[in-house]
Amino acid sequence: MDSDSLPDSIKQQLKAGKLDLNDPADTVALLKLNAVVGVTGFFDQDGKLRSVGLQCAFCHSTVGDSFAPRIGKRLDGWANRDLNVGLIVSLAPNLKPLTDLLGVDADTVKKVLNSWGPGRFDAELDKDGKAMRPDGKQAGTLIPPAFGLAGVNLHTWTGFGSVPYWNSYVAATELNGSGTFFDARLSNKEQYPVAARSGAYNARGKPGLITAKLAALHFYQLAVPAPTPPSGTFDKENTGQSTLRQQGELCELPCPAPIHRAGKQPSFASRDRCGLFSGGSIADPHVSNRTAGGSLDPPERRFLP
Repeated sequence: MDSDSLPDSIKQQLKAGKLDLNDPADTVALLKLNAVVGVTGFFDQDGKLRSVGLQCAFCHSTVGDSFAPRIGKRLDGWANRDLNVGLIVSLAPNLKPLTDLLGVDADTVKKVLNSWGPGRFDAELDKDGKAMRPDGKQAGTLIPPAFGLAGVNLHTWTGFGSVPYWNSYVAATELNGSGTFFDARLSNKEQYPVAARSGAYNARGKPGLITAKLAALHFYQLAVPAPTPPSGTFDKENTGQSTLRQQGELCELPCPAPIHRAGKQPSFASRDRCGLFSGGSIADPHVSNRTAGGSLDPPERRFLP
C-alpha cells in the first residue's frame, strides 16, 4: 500500500488496528484512494466497484515498510517479490479460459499455478504450454526489476525482446489489453504450440489502446535509476565486465538502447551498435541471459530446448 495516498484518518485506523485489510469493503475504499500499488478500480456512478485493472506496477513496483509491513512509500521499478501471481490466478472463480487454452483440467492448472510461489511468473505458459522445466522443477521466472534499464537493449533475463516489445507482449497477451502485438517467433508450432493455435502471436485488439502509450512508458522506465546495492551483496571487481559472444563477435554490454518511437510497433530484436542483430536476424529468446542493473537477486533462466 502506498502510504502517500492514505489520508490521516486511514493512517490512524491502521495504527489502531481498526482497519481490516481482509475486509472487501476496506479494500474497495483503498482502491478509491488509489492506494493499492498496481491496481486500479473502476467505479460506476453510484460508487460501486465495476471492474479492476492491473498496471505494470503490480509486478514491477513495491513499497518500503516505513509505515508498517508492506505499507510505505512507493518503490517504482522494484520487483514485487511478495506477490504470488500464481496463487491469485488459481483463486479465480472461473478457470475455464485457461483450461480450454491449455487443454487440461482445472486441478492441473491450479497445481501448475501454485508451483511458482511468491515473486515468480511464467509468461510463456500460455504460449508453449510447458508446465515444468525439463528437470521437473517449477517453471516460473523470478520477476525482474524495471529499474536501471537505460542502456539495456534486450529485456528480461534471457533477452526475449526490447523493453517496449515486452511492455506490448504483457499488455496484449498476458493482461488481455486491447491493442496490437505481433511476433512471428511465437507462431512456431513446435516451440510455441499454444500461441500458434490461439493466435496470440498476432493480436489485433480493437480499439488499439496499447501502441500509442509505449513511447511514454519506455521514456519513464529509462528514467528510473537503479538503487545502490549494499556493500558485500555483489562482486565489485567483475561488475560491468559482462560480455556476449554471438557469431564470433565480442561485445561489451550494455549496448545503447534507442528510445521507442511513438506510434510504432516495437521490435523484438532491436538493431544495436554492436551489430549482433543486424541484417534483421531473429534473436532466439532462450540462448542468452543478462543480469538486471542493481538487482539484489540472482538472475534465473528457463531451461527449454
